[in-house]
Amino acid sequence: MALRLIEIIAPEGHTDTVVAIGDREGVLSVTVAPPGPDGRQIVHMIVRGAGRQAVIDELQRTLSSAKNWRVSLLPVEASIPLVKDNAEKKAENTLRETREELYADVVANSGIRLDFILLSILSAAVASVGLASDSVAVLVGAMVIAPLLGPLIALAFGAATGDGRLIGRALLTSAVGLGLAILVSTAIGAVLVTFEGASFLSSSELTQRTHVGYGGAVVGLASGAAAALALTSGSTSALVGVMVAVALMPPACAAGLFLAAVAMGEAAFGASFHALALAALNAACIVVASLIVFRLRGLTPLTFYEREAAGRHMLLHLIAWAVLLLIIVLGIARGL
Repeated sequence: MALRLIEIIAPEGHTDTVVAIGDREGVLSVTVAPPGPDGRQIVHMIVRGAGRQAVIDELQRTLSSAKNWRVSLLPVEASIPLVKDNAEKKAENTLRETREELYADVVANSGIRLDFILLSILSAAVASVGLASDSVAVLVGAMVIAPLLGPLIALAFGAATGDGRLIGRALLTSAVGLGLAILVSTAIGAVLVTFEGASFLSSSELTQRTHVGYGGAVVGLASGAAAALALTSGSTSALVGVMVAVALMPPACAAGLFLAAVAMGEAAFGASFHALALAALNAACIVVASLIVFRLRGLTPLTFYEREAAGRHMLLHLIAWAVLLLIIVLGIARGL
């Protein structure tokens, strides 16, 4: 069972209310330290995994009007004597971590950092070589290092919680990652065309990324749902990141390779457009599926007004992504 230590630093006058919250929410233990020189007290609570979100929410509501307070969540590696509790079984469909813990994980992987840029460039370079050489093994290696999972999950998380800043940050990071993939693959394609000709255009791995079909939508939906489930269950695996990268990096790199061929006089513009359409289809499916799973798992903001904003953000995102999906699906039906 996942236990957490909640450390509350609050003004002395709020201590009784904080302790009452622990009693009401069924916290395992509560200890209160004497007041410090600054008039604040430290309260420690040991909480079960299934109940800690309610405790955190109530503490935030109670202390929001106070000054100079802080609530911190710390992991508990072990607790003796052992705690037996059936509450976890009753909460299998709820979040295994609090909203705040998930937010910290998501934000950490949503920004444009040097390692994100370098991994995007390296994975795009390896993926481009794999596509051009028709090598599945090289493509798999590229997917292992592709960092596209973080910003896409952050985009869905921001929509589910109504966090506009996180949405904007995730959109920018996703655009930079995919843009770098296209630029790098275009440069590699130009080198290949210049020194080896356009023979790589017949690669089966490359031409497969020009087929925009319903299978691509299934891959994108499954990738997004798996990523959201892994995050909310606390069992995030590198394989989920590989799955998301498989849906996005190869078609983006294929678009770049075909663009390089177009610049060198080859008739490959249609193929490049199809590859971009496949990448857009997969990205839309990943975000929509992740957003739906987040809401089904009970991920909501704290206050009523935040929930209202989150509802609007989610509705707008679902409409926008659904329109994009509809356009692509209609294109598929008409033989895009």
